[in-house]
Order: sequence, then C-alpha cells, then structure tokens
Amino acid sequence: MAKGGGTQGTIHARGHLHRFNIAEGNSRRSEKDKHRFMEFALGSAFELETQTLALQRGVGAEEQVKAC
Repeated sequence: MAKGGGTQGTIHARGHLHRFNIAEGNSRRSEKDKHRFMEFALGSAFELETQTLALQRGVGAEEQVKAC
C-alpha cells in the first residue's frame, strides 16, 4: 500500500461505522441494546476524530501507538 494510503483508507473505511452502529441500535427492541449501540457509535466517532487529527498533524500509526 502507498505511504499514507493505509491511514487514509482506514479513516475512510471507519468513517461510516458510527452510522451503521446507530442504525443497528435503532433496530433493537430493548433500550439497553439501543444504548449499547449508541455507545459503540460514540466510540467509533472518537476513533475517527483521533485518526483525523493525527493525519492532519502528520502523525503516523506507529507514533499513535507509541503515544498510548
């Protein structure tokens, strides 16, 4: 994969996960299940934000892992 393409490809692929989690949560009958999928969506949104900020700052995946 081309340099930078991996991170951008990951961001593009993950950019829709929160929407899918919200949709799946709304299909659940219990409020507990709906809430759980909303939490998944929020987590996905935070991951996307972190990856976007890292990409804007020129930080690669290796540096993100080291920072944790």
